[in-house]
Amino acid sequence: MGFAKIPVFATAVLWEFWRILLRSSCTVMMDLSPFSAPVGKHQIVLLGVGHTNAHVVRMWRMKRISNAELTCVSDRSIATYSGMLPATLAGQIPEEQMQIDLVRLCASVGARLIVDRVTGVDHEHAKLLFAERPPVPFDILSVGIGSQPTVASLTEPNSPHLLKIKPMQTFMARIGERIAALKDHADLKVAVVGSGVAGLEIAFCLKPFLADHNL
Repeated sequence: MGFAKIPVFATAVLWEFWRILLRSSCTVMMDLSPFSAPVGKHQIVLLGVGHTNAHVVRMWRMKRISNAELTCVSDRSIATYSGMLPATLAGQIPEEQMQIDLVRLCASVGARLIVDRVTGVDHEHAKLLFAERPPVPFDILSVGIGSQPTVASLTEPNSPHLLKIKPMQTFMARIGERIAALKDHADLKVAVVGSGVAGLEIAFCLKPFLADHNL
């Protein structure tokens, strides 16, 4: 998959900031139990591997920070490149082309991957808390989990007619199932809530998607 050019400058600035911060740090976390990383190494943890954090992983391969280890955390082993979702929806590219295989990505740069749901952050002890595994300590934590749609204010938040785009990893499968269930509806009406760039792209690309499904 390709990487967008817009976040590159901001990521580079963040990268240099981390390098300066780690060089100037006088405190190294020694209590790594039950973490298996060597004592004395700085721990950089990326929570979520979206736009910005994916660039960090890419830069780790090009210019690794000395005396530091990189850990990526995600609740799924596949990440979705959101910029390619509209093209996938329109049938211009296959679904696999918008996916990032986090297992292969992390292995290619020598980073550790943890696939689990994060339940919180222990700020006092600088540890990331998980649902199914022991906490992981960090010296630097980069949070890039993106936004989540809220349906709390809706009259029927659990309506079968409501389809949230996120999580994007399952969107194509979910919209396919919903369309299959509506094939007998002669007068199908679709409303896209949100008129930003993403909402407009989804609205434009829904037409060819529905046409491909004879709707």
